[in-house]
Amino acid sequence: SGGAEAVARARADLADRVFIKITSTSILNSSEQRLHLCRDGYAALDSSWSNDATGLSGTSRVEGSWEVISAEYTAATATARVRLFNADGETFRTFFAQGARVSIDGVEQTQVAASDLCAVRP
Repeated sequence: SGGAEAVARARADLADRVFIKITSTSILNSSEQRLHLCRDGYAALDSSWSNDATGLSGTSRVEGSWEVISAEYTAATATARVRLFNADGETFRTFFAQGARVSIDGVEQTQVAASDLCAVRP
């Protein structure tokens, strides 16, 4: 099913969640991205990286807002097209879920959980 009901359902399913992607390019290099989608429309992308060989690491946060622009549910899958706004403009992401597996733009996420950041927002 699609339409307005599917959009509302997708918004409820995505709200107050964090989508975590951990990448290790070697035993010494790793990066992590955490996309928080809060119920009030706030979005934050937290990125961190480290290189154990050099001892260097870094973090960043991009803040903005989000909205579901389309969604479709079947008996086994869910797909949502999400618009993210921030100071650099807007981007579109496709969220796809089948069972416990979730991907964003075809990239499987390491973990999906309740957002600790959204939980402390007023």
